[in-house]
Amino acid sequence: SNFNVVDLNVEWPEAIDHTDAKALRHTIASWALHTDTTDLSAARRHFLSLFGTPVTAQLPFIPDDHRFCYVTVNATMVSYQPGQWVAYLVQYTAEPQKRSDMKAEQWARSVVYDVARGEVLTVDDMIRQGAIEGMRADDGFVERLFAPLSDDDIDQLQQTSIYGLWPDGDQMAFYVTNRTTTRLVSYTVSLPYQEVRNLLTKRTRAL
Repeated sequence: SNFNVVDLNVEWPEAIDHTDAKALRHTIASWALHTDTTDLSAARRHFLSLFGTPVTAQLPFIPDDHRFCYVTVNATMVSYQPGQWVAYLVQYTAEPQKRSDMKAEQWARSVVYDVARGEVLTVDDMIRQGAIEGMRADDGFVERLFAPLSDDDIDQLQQTSIYGLWPDGDQMAFYVTNRTTTRLVSYTVSLPYQEVRNLLTKRTRAL
């Protein structure tokens, strides 16, 4: 009696610069498809099996729209520098209707693959611990980070989180999620690398 509609958009990195990107595939499969396998077909089958039995024929009744849950998974390349890095943004959304048994869920996070070392870097690996908390409003970073927000959103701001970070040419892109009293606002802000390099770990600067 419950129906799940799953939309998968996964750009699968079999190889990056002629090298096996297994570590990157493993991270994407683990986050986006809830599995340890690095085979796309197997990962896809496992993920879809979590949502019930596939509908393969016309139903003998009209489904109840209120029992539907819409699940969207995106894993897309957002930045690439040959021989240096490739960055992915993974996003997951589950939107259950009022009679669905599924739980609402929404998140996003990024992973940067160091091509030379064959290693993956998460946001926690890339930002120095405590660096963001130490920034002052007069440093300009905070002002630029909140630039896409309206005055009303800033007045109602409750929490800000950086769930994504990746290099993009001579810029660093920050994927920011802000929770206000009325809504969730997510966006990407790009800032010059030289202005934010003091926030970054040695591993990030080495890229």
